[in-house]
Amino acid sequence: MKNIVVFLYLYMCCKNDGGVRGVSDEESLNYLRKYGYLEANSMGETSQISVSTYERSLRDFQRMVGIPVTSILDRNTQHAMKRPRCGVKDKMVSHGGLRRYAVQRSTWSIENLTFKIWRYPTGLTQDSVDKTIQKAFDLWSEYTDLTFKPTPSKANIDIAFLRNDHEDGYPFDGREGQLAHTFLPEYGGAIHFDISEDWTIDSRDGKNLLQVAAHEIGHALGLLHSEKCNSIMTPLYNDNLFDVKLYPDDIQRIQNLYGPKTKRSQPPIFPWFLNLPSENPCISKLHRTHFGFSNEIPAFYFNPCILKDLN
Repeated sequence: MKNIVVFLYLYMCCKNDGGVRGVSDEESLNYLRKYGYLEANSMGETSQISVSTYERSLRDFQRMVGIPVTSILDRNTQHAMKRPRCGVKDKMVSHGGLRRYAVQRSTWSIENLTFKIWRYPTGLTQDSVDKTIQKAFDLWSEYTDLTFKPTPSKANIDIAFLRNDHEDGYPFDGREGQLAHTFLPEYGGAIHFDISEDWTIDSRDGKNLLQVAAHEIGHALGLLHSEKCNSIMTPLYNDNLFDVKLYPDDIQRIQNLYGPKTKRSQPPIFPWFLNLPSENPCISKLHRTHFGFSNEIPAFYFNPCILKDLN
């Protein structure tokens, strides 16, 4: 039979690239199952699989994280599996066994959302965390009509820094593993960060809170992971990303869910007569006064000496 079930150990002895592996056979199986590339049996195990199934799962993972597609557990793949990452699955597996990428549509039905941070990390001030989380939300509101405001009471999106098994079914695994995970809107949109990580702000050390928060907020709004490596929604943490922003793929996908931004805040309107000089206006040159709703509207020029000449 073509799909003869084999032990992964035997398969790897024949198919690896000959290098020293940083990820064991069992670890690679667990990783691929954990993040949606392999289905577990009724006992939650993937101890034996077919060669074709394993190759397919590796190809899917390699495409997702942007490394050469080789169908084997080579050095690049092992390195990618060892990198810190988001705890949300990369692939969703339906009950019928059909696999699909980020096509699930789970959104909020309101535009004005609230959030609450009810447990903070150590090593950072609450004020700095508040500002960073708000900045991460603002990245998404820049391209949609969604708004995000903190609230001391019940919120739409709950945020907390937790450790290990925190009773949501998705325990953290300590430093340099899962950095955070988030529930889609239909499941409440809660965002959990691993408190054991070395969270930092405006620093090249530790784990950049803004980068991870922006990513997790994408999940809280309904986005799954992206195959685009320059997307904020790529599943692996990027140690070299210092200019945290949304990229074209992120903007297109969030606007597919919520539409483009149509509401813009307007600057205050100042009537021209408030700009009149208080002393001897006829001596001064033309006085520039803005009269309109934005800086794009041309300025009007007013010379009060004209009125005197008319008299």
